[in-house]
Amino acid sequence: MGSDLAGVILNRDNQATFIIAGNEPCDEDVVPFLGSLLQFVIGSRGPKGKQQAMTQIVAHVMDRHKDKVFECYHRILKDFAHICLPKMGGQSSELEDDEAHALAFQSWFKSTFFKEGIPLARTDMLWLATECCRASDDKMFDVLHNYVSQDESDVESFEGLYRLLMELIEPIKMSHILFDRASTILEGLGDKPVVESIPPSKHFPIPLLKKKLGLDGIANRMFSNSARAEEFHDKLRQVAPQHNLHLQLEHYQKTIHTRVHPEILILDYLDTLGGNHFYDNRDKYIACSKASCYLCSQYAQEHPTRPVLGSTSKVIDLQWRLPDISQLQEFAGGRFSKQKLILRKMTEGVREEVENFVIDRHSHQETKSSARDDICQLSTFFDDISDNHQDQQLSYPELSESLPSSPVSPVFSETKEQPAFVTAHVEDKDLKCEDFEGSYDGDSDVGGVSL
Repeated sequence: MGSDLAGVILNRDNQATFIIAGNEPCDEDVVPFLGSLLQFVIGSRGPKGKQQAMTQIVAHVMDRHKDKVFECYHRILKDFAHICLPKMGGQSSELEDDEAHALAFQSWFKSTFFKEGIPLARTDMLWLATECCRASDDKMFDVLHNYVSQDESDVESFEGLYRLLMELIEPIKMSHILFDRASTILEGLGDKPVVESIPPSKHFPIPLLKKKLGLDGIANRMFSNSARAEEFHDKLRQVAPQHNLHLQLEHYQKTIHTRVHPEILILDYLDTLGGNHFYDNRDKYIACSKASCYLCSQYAQEHPTRPVLGSTSKVIDLQWRLPDISQLQEFAGGRFSKQKLILRKMTEGVREEVENFVIDRHSHQETKSSARDDICQLSTFFDDISDNHQDQQLSYPELSESLPSSPVSPVFSETKEQPAFVTAHVEDKDLKCEDFEGSYDGDSDVGGVSL
């Protein structure tokens, strides 16, 4: 999995500032990439216009994707072209109307993917991607669908060829999308936006004491009322076997390291500024590279600034952690108080979800047990009268079909994730929280191909 990213536009000293946070440092890649992209778009407002800006952006994007494009090029030649191109030369009667398109594709492919019969070099990938994108816009690749729809042994090869051709042009398509989105975002932000990053958080083990790994420890941490804790403990014991849960928690304690998610790093950065610094208070949007997890969405919901996240999920990440606080940082006391309040509200919500999940599972087990007892009694009853009433017997399958299915919690459904331990690391001992008539070897930039 690549680095997850989150970004926001803030107003600092009346200047638009793009703040980027990630699971990994992004000073050497994301920040300069975004900074250059914004400057290219700003330059399109001048006499150079959009065309030159797009040329710059395409080159900028391809510089980072040339290795991936070159890999696609290798795979097309090595795995698919030698199968698909000869097949397109032998048209079936069902495809006679498309023979001209097939021959045109063959001719285009040989003239584009080779220079005078020699494979292209890595430095040719920008040109190749541009030509492929132009061919795609001209519907050149549509003829491949005819072969994908046929019930033949080479369908997978045609599917693979089409898929790789589309991957090859992704950087060009992406460049146009980036230009359009950046142009929209920059409206009203001035000509000198700044791009900065927030350092990623350190990784720390889950701070669980061994004595708190049992069912008693879980129940007592969830409820201060001893009677309620004991009742929950009894239900939890039947739903989650003590030994298995204890071993699982010990495994988490030894292997799982927590971190602060990028969107939470941004919210904590806002707290260090001591106020609401969104560039537009009517649009408190935090952009994320993937859907925010359940705990991030809950944290944002309880945060005083009420930010808006993109898509969210019900997944709970065991690695989730509250932002770290140091006594030496500005507004440390206020941040700590704010975190405690947010954590209290989040805990109430998660506790309710866990309790409902355990109660539902426990009720289901009781219903299942009761139904089995009823089935046994019914079976005995009908066995006794079977000699005289054969046509009235009820079968076990008929009864079992009426049994209720297992209830599923909306948050803690049957997923691999377990409830996260909402904790924060506090520094300085401070505030306790991825055959076309020849052959191709694919081992170098220039391979042995004869046409």
